[in-house]
Amino acid sequence: MRIAYISYEYPPDISAGGIATYTFQVAKMMTERGHDVEVFCGSYERTICEVYENVLTHRIKITDAYDFRKKIVEKFKQRHEYIKFDLFESPEINGNGYEIKNTIRDIPMVVKIHMPAVLQIRLFNYYTPLHNKLRFTISSYIKKKKIDLGLWSKHDKNQKNDIDYLITDEAQLITAPSQAMKNWAVNFWRIPENRISVIPNLYIPNTNYLKISVETGFNRVLFIGKLNVHKGLVKLTEAIPKVLRKHPEIKFSFIASDGPSHIKGITMKNYMLKKLERFNDNIEFIGSVPLNEISEHLSVSDFCVFPSLWECFGLVVCESMAAARSPIVSNNGGMLEIIEEGKTGISINPQNSNDIAKKIIYLIENKEIREKMGFNARKSILEKFNAEKIGKLTEEIYLSAISAKKTN
Repeated sequence: MRIAYISYEYPPDISAGGIATYTFQVAKMMTERGHDVEVFCGSYERTICEVYENVLTHRIKITDAYDFRKKIVEKFKQRHEYIKFDLFESPEINGNGYEIKNTIRDIPMVVKIHMPAVLQIRLFNYYTPLHNKLRFTISSYIKKKKIDLGLWSKHDKNQKNDIDYLITDEAQLITAPSQAMKNWAVNFWRIPENRISVIPNLYIPNTNYLKISVETGFNRVLFIGKLNVHKGLVKLTEAIPKVLRKHPEIKFSFIASDGPSHIKGITMKNYMLKKLERFNDNIEFIGSVPLNEISEHLSVSDFCVFPSLWECFGLVVCESMAAARSPIVSNNGGMLEIIEEGKTGISINPQNSNDIAKKIIYLIENKEIREKMGFNARKSILEKFNAEKIGKLTEEIYLSAISAKKTN
């Protein structure tokens, strides 16, 4: 097959997000499986065509995701006229491939749903006070003479103006990395269930992760992600004092860039520092870390905690498991589909700080159990999300998209 991947994010130029990692790994996997693969991506600094990690990569200098969506069309059109791609894949977020599909109608498009903006917004507004939600609704009615219940609605009433939905609806075939993500799209966007196939994200661990000893005993709990409401930091902040009162020897480390809290004008880091002022010696904010350095931090941690309000998948969970560090994960969303409860990880209610504290204390006090769980976790991640298994699933889906296009 001749396959094109369209992604605003792609390493090393724009590599902060999970979509960049996914696109890099899937492009590499499909190349190694004998397919002709090209990547079309953005860059803040350069326009260049290069072979990057054995994949022909077209980088377009852009200012933002909207700029990318417009500028990438001409470059893709030129290559398609020469190569005649069998299909292309785009993430739904920001409609990366939307203009391509509307310009070149003869090529099948696969859309992988990662995390639609409307879902992210609802998660970021999770702790918005009721009076603020009511004020928004009243203001919307005054301006538009229309009641907007978007902060409560069970399905999306504005999807016809949502680029994430529009590109998904245009796709010949839609994939999701978890059943949880599929269920959300079926329920909230009301996309027919038979249009969406579940293909877990590929995960190829860096060999440094696999070299980490299963042995623990560092008195260190690690969080990897972003400091914001969506990642469950509000309730984790409430849980930390409950843990430290019983185990003052523990240090909580955060590999994460700062972001907004649920309180206007205050970042999540500042919110946490204020709430945890009495325990500052037990809290470490490391900031963002290059991907190739994360293994070093995992190697000196006992286990990881990921209390997200909701996730479509959870690449950080895979990283934790590959490093033989048992993960504590949210029971909302796709993270729960990665672990096997009690064997390769433990789930928590991300809205309950007592439950979070209880599970953290359990792993602190049970070294043998967490190490056995870490051993099982590494074995499981290598078996469930390897290139052979995910590669076959991906090929089957792509061939079905090509076949469906030919019969239409």
